[in-house]
This record gives sequence, C-alpha cells and structure tokens, in this order.
Amino acid sequence: MDLRTFAAFLIMAVCFIKQSDGQITAWAETGGNSATITGASGTMTVAALSESVAANGALFTVTATPTGTDTIASYAFTTGGNPGTAGTIATATSGAVTATNAISDSIATSYVFEIIATDSAGNMGTATVTLSVADLPGLSDYEIPVCLADGAAIDTTNFAVSNAGAVTTAVATSASTKAGYAITVTATDANSKTSVANIWIVVGICSGAMKMTVTAALVMMSFVSAYLI
Repeated sequence: MDLRTFAAFLIMAVCFIKQSDGQITAWAETGGNSATITGASGTMTVAALSESVAANGALFTVTATPTGTDTIASYAFTTGGNPGTAGTIATATSGAVTATNAISDSIATSYVFEIIATDSAGNMGTATVTLSVADLPGLSDYEIPVCLADGAAIDTTNFAVSNAGAVTTAVATSASTKAGYAITVTATDANSKTSVANIWIVVGICSGAMKMTVTAALVMMSFVSAYLI
C-alpha cells in the first residue's frame, strides 16, 4: 500500500469515527411536568392531562438534544407509537404533539406515545411518553345556612356575587319587613362543570343562643326543602 492510499484510508477512518461519535444525548418535555430522559432513548411520564383538551389542543412537546453541530432533522411517531391516532405532530422539525380529537377519559385514561427523533447526521433516538388523562371532578352542591343581622345592608331584588364568591347587598334589612331570603349561586369551573349553592338567609340576631337557634332552623329548612324537591 503506497503512502497516498494509506492517507486516504486514514482520512476515511477519521471521518467515520467522527460521525459515529455523534448521537442524541437527551430528551426534555415541556407542557406537562418537565420530564427528562438521559441518553438517546428512554421513557418519561407527563403530568395528568385534563379531559377538557379540545381537538388540536396542545398535549406536550418533546425536544431531543444532539451532539456537536448536529441538529434535529425530524420527529415522527414509531409504527404503533400513536395509539388510536390520538396525537398529531404537525411540524416534522418540532416535537410538539397536539390532540387529533378532543381528549376524553371515557375513551382512554392513558396514552403511550413513541416518538423517534433523527438528527442531521442520521442518528436516532426514541422517547416513550406516557400521558394520563384525569377525570376532573365537578364541584359539589351545597346547602348553606346564613344568619344576617337585622339592619344589615341588603338589596331585596338584586344580590350581586363576585368571581371570588362574595355576595354583596345594597339596602338595609329589617326582620319586621322580611325575615328571610333564599338565593342560589352557581359556580362554574375551568372545565365547565358546575356547582350550586342554595343559600338560606334569616334576618335576626346573629350572636349567642339566638345565632344557634337560627342556624338550626336554617339547616332544618334546607333539609325540608331538599326533601320536598
């Protein structure tokens, strides 16, 4: 083997070694609980997802880290790595996964996705991502007895309630004019689930034995009302 042939083989070997040194070294997830993977492949679990995610809504984003000057060329699901075609990777160069259809725990309580990242040198890694779907409970209904001091400000036709649940009034009350009020307050959470509070208000002396008597009467009224309804 002459010197030029030897040099050519040497250059090719160096190039091969340099290319083989490149690899995907880690994965990171955003949009859930910031899960990570060390190495080219591994598993991660994303925080429980609300069942209220609509079609095309964001599920999570995974980002693979290559070595050196390499860049990630594409992300794709493995064969069988997108159960029920629940997820979509709209942009191949992004690891953002969105919901193909609305997510519901009545369909599945968890999904296991497998995503392959390929870098510019052809190195690949696989992230196995488990995504659970939480059945978020609705708010509970309540019967709330309230004692309102005689003479307290109240609007007999229009109670106002703030987003914090504070009920405010406008004009003075009088037990001799009207001894009690019944109002209903409905709360709606971020998942469009509602809770109803039936508030029983008696106008009177709100201290000592009288307060205990009024409270007991209000509780009885709420039970009787619930039974009759």
